[in-house]
Amino acid sequence: CRSHTMKPLLPLLLALAAVLVVGTDAASVRVEPDVTATISQLVTEKGYTFEVHHVMTKDGCDLSVFRVRDPAFGSKKLPAVLLQHGILDSADAWVLNSAWESLAFIAASAGYDVFLGNSRGNKYSTGRTQYSPNSHEYWDWTWDQMAFFDIPAVVDAILQVTGQPSLGLVCHSQGCTQTIGMLSRDGFNGTELMAPKINALAALAPVCFLAHCKSLLVRGAADIGADQLLKILGVDQFLPNSTFLSDLLPAFCSLAPPICDSVIWMIAGDTQQHLNKTRLPVYMSHFPSGTSTIDVCHWAQTVRQKDYAMYDYGESGNMRAYGQKTPPQYDLSRFPTSVKLGIFTGALDDLADVKDVATLLANLPPTAITMHQQFSSYGHLDFTWGDSAYVDVYPQVLALLNMGKP
Repeated sequence: CRSHTMKPLLPLLLALAAVLVVGTDAASVRVEPDVTATISQLVTEKGYTFEVHHVMTKDGCDLSVFRVRDPAFGSKKLPAVLLQHGILDSADAWVLNSAWESLAFIAASAGYDVFLGNSRGNKYSTGRTQYSPNSHEYWDWTWDQMAFFDIPAVVDAILQVTGQPSLGLVCHSQGCTQTIGMLSRDGFNGTELMAPKINALAALAPVCFLAHCKSLLVRGAADIGADQLLKILGVDQFLPNSTFLSDLLPAFCSLAPPICDSVIWMIAGDTQQHLNKTRLPVYMSHFPSGTSTIDVCHWAQTVRQKDYAMYDYGESGNMRAYGQKTPPQYDLSRFPTSVKLGIFTGALDDLADVKDVATLLANLPPTAITMHQQFSSYGHLDFTWGDSAYVDVYPQVLALLNMGKP
């Protein structure tokens, strides 16, 4: 990892900032309205319609899916697109900037019926509802289950609601981990065929391999075994959304921006050159949104094992789960060439490192890649929060989606 003089002081800085926040007259801190806005407010205040749909997965998770439409199209049947966020994030990621900068609104105004997915266990979706939220079983899943259960269930639900035969999909970060994983095992061992239902996939900062990852959170968890420690301690939920965080982090960002930068650096790296720093309080009031500890453990395994594989339960656990001593690999050579695939990456991405992206590209069928572009100044979060993505990235995303329209 790179050398950062202030980053190791993060815990001390957070403590000092907390004292500063507590000792500051609240009236003296200007609060951006979007900091406290709900996602419904973020959408409707910009003139778009908002609906909430609930999708139940086969293993018992209740996923909230949000529908965004431009009322200019009335009730007209429109091509559908699903936007799937990354790790520790939520559907909020696609609506946090202005109407002309946020992909959800851009796609809706371009004539798409837009659906925003939420991964299991974040602030909008549940874990396995047949168990208590305080139990280990409620949180016993990784992005494997998101790939096998969540994306198929959400896609099927959207197609049923819209009456479309297929949809476009835009993923970011772990949203791509699960979607690419699902498609690489499409129809395997009798699983449902999903490729005919997805006409185009725009992968923003896709994470499949992590051998060269520089994220302090992921690399640190892998190197020092923090993931295993959390499991031993029985910590099942990781960085959940809470009133404490959603109130405190925006205050940090307003009063001490370096603190806020440090939180982002820990997760995604310090090379987010296209973020509007004045909106950091907004971003951090909606992020992080939580996941399971075992999901983070899976990422740490991917760093250590340098592969793209299912979760490793150990030899005996793997025999029970998979019928073999080692976890199955996601075979990227099986990625369906019928899906128009666009891969959009950043040269400064510390989480989806360019070398790991090169490994992904090398393992996909050459004929599967319709479009690939690397942006020289983009980091991991620039693809969703960046204030120039609407100029640099999203026109190409829309072009790819238009290629796949049913």
